[in-house]
Amino acid sequence: QQQDGSVVVTGVMGDILTLLHDLTNFTYRCEVVKDHGWGTLLSTGWSGMIGEVVRDEADIAVAALDITEQRESAVDFLLGFIYAKYQLVMRRPSSSDVVWRAYTKQFEGRAWAAAGMVVMLAIMVTVMVVYCSRRRGIHLTLSDTLITVTAFLVGQG
Repeated sequence: QQQDGSVVVTGVMGDILTLLHDLTNFTYRCEVVKDHGWGTLLSTGWSGMIGEVVRDEADIAVAALDITEQRESAVDFLLGFIYAKYQLVMRRPSSSDVVWRAYTKQFEGRAWAAAGMVVMLAIMVTVMVVYCSRRRGIHLTLSDTLITVTAFLVGQG
């Protein structure tokens, strides 16, 4: 925890936040949840991280959260892309938010072919990374690495 009350997120999720910040130049500040809770539905509303996202006090939550039916009805969870204990949680979009189909219905055959080529290239790079990591004594499994690449390519928010 920093002197100003903010927290530094480390590990994979910290790296992802830093990368997104560098790529998109958005600003963010990570804080400890005020009530130190994960998120429970009470008679007065949601507590914890889920409550802060629902009440628009936070845009996302980074934590080891179980996806329950109640929580999933309140917020969207990022599809797990690694075997880790962290999840990204964000406010469920309202009906006034953008319709995601608008981003894909304009794709022509060439665009889908290009997307397929990107997937194939990602698989080839993944195989090379696994092979090179084994030569350096790092034991990555091909299946875990392919699942990670697939999640990055088709992840949901």
